[in-house]
Parts: sequence; C-alpha cells; structure tokens
Amino acid sequence: MTTYGVLSYIEAKRNKSLPVKKKDIIIDLLKDEPMPFRDPKVMHRVITDAECEGKEVLIIGDVHGCLEELKDLLVKCDLLEDGVVRDGAIVILCGDIVMKGPLNVETLRYMKHAGILAVRGNQDDKCILRYTDKVNGIPFMTKNLWMEGLTADDIEVLLDLPYSISIPSVKTVIVHAGVFPGVPLEEQNRFVLTYMRSIHSKNGTLAPSPATVKEDEDQPWAKLWRGPYHVYFGHDARHGLQQWDFATGLDTGCVYGKKMTGKFVAGRRQGEFISVDARNTYWKV
Repeated sequence: MTTYGVLSYIEAKRNKSLPVKKKDIIIDLLKDEPMPFRDPKVMHRVITDAECEGKEVLIIGDVHGCLEELKDLLVKCDLLEDGVVRDGAIVILCGDIVMKGPLNVETLRYMKHAGILAVRGNQDDKCILRYTDKVNGIPFMTKNLWMEGLTADDIEVLLDLPYSISIPSVKTVIVHAGVFPGVPLEEQNRFVLTYMRSIHSKNGTLAPSPATVKEDEDQPWAKLWRGPYHVYFGHDARHGLQQWDFATGLDTGCVYGKKMTGKFVAGRRQGEFISVDARNTYWKV
C-alpha cells in the first residue's frame, strides 16, 4: 500500500509511476504539501447582507468548460442582460470552471466578463499546475494543448478564486468538494475543500477521502454534515443531484453528456432547481 499526498499523486499519475492496482493507493488529503503557486488574495469570501439584499442568488454545479450550457441555463433563468448577469442577481459556480470540456478558455473569460463568481475546484488547481509546468519548461500533454490559449491574466483569475464563498443571510456556504465535520470553515484543509467526496472510518477514526462511497467504512461527507450552515458543492457527478439535510450536491455531469443544474438560494425563486441538458458528451468516463 502506497500513500500519496494530493500533489505527489498528481505528479506520479502524470509520470505513470503509480502502482498498477488502484486498491494499492491511498490519497491522504491531510498530508502537508505546499502548493507551487500563491494562495488566493481572499481564501474565504463572504457576501454581506448588503451585497445580496433584494437579489436572487443562483448556485450552479461544475461547468468544466461547457460554456454554451452555462449560457443556456442563465438564459432559462432570465438572469442575463446584454450578455452579463443583470442587476438584482448573483451567480456563483461550484468550481471546476475548466478542464475536460470544449470551451475552457472561453468559459473562464466569460465568467469574468459576465460578473459570475466561483470557488476553486480541483480541476482548476490542476490547470494552474500544468500551466506552471509549461512556464518551467515542461510541455503540455496532448489532452492539455488547449492551455496554449491561456494567458497569464487568465491564470490570475483562477489563482484568485476563493476556496469558499459564504452568504450569512441565508446560512449558506459554497465549496467545490466538501467540508469536514467539526472543523471551522477557515481551518478546513484546502485539499478537503477541493477533493473530498467521502469520509472513511477505520478503528473509530474519521478521515477525509477523495473516493466515491463504495466500501462499508465510507460514508458521504454530506450525510454526516450537521450544519449550522447549508453547504452547496459539486465534484461528485457519479452521484448526481444530492439533497441532504444540510448539504446539496449540484454536479449533475454536464461534461459527461447529462445536465447542468443550479439552485436559487435567495430571492423570489428561493428553493427552486433549474437544469438544462448537455448539448453533447464531451468527456467519457
């Protein structure tokens, strides 16, 4: 059994040096591995009561470069005016803005142009890592050649995505992957916020895991989360729309040919889910 931190696992995977059998791999989300790039200017953003007073707030699951579907969803919700989010609305993405999809660069630039907010996802981290590699002389892999179109300004947008966005007025927090029970938001490990899907229990000890639930010892982190705030997250397309007492999963697999889903958490349509069909299957599992 070989244990990796998140970054060492990513590098071993790229270098094709992982053990042949997945069951021989453990990914320790709590392993201390410094990021090779800077932190966001604001790690945990808070949207104040004054900022969202009287506004509709829509939270959307993983986009993965599916720009046309993102626009379809915003049009269906009647939230655009002259191509940008209209006054009286706030739109927040649950991370994984780029990677796997057809229009990654365009999605990133549209997000900035349209005034859409987002948290950072694990795929956004990977994009920054690969871009940093290229700057240091390591060529892009074939699947990442689209990154040739990125500029330093584009990477700055990704770098400044916070790890969480909180909306105290509606007791809501948005992250990409999850939050570990019993740990204050500001003390959550960044890899937990961007990679966790389940909580593994062994000999009475709980540990965050990036794996989907498939063993008796594993449980969805969202099932164990008891508040006090409601968490909206993505990162788990395999389970699709998830509705727990204090958490809602919005990754419904658009990039895999399924749907893109959002939920209004404030305003006249509070509590409503809205979704659109994917126009194509862009990435096969």
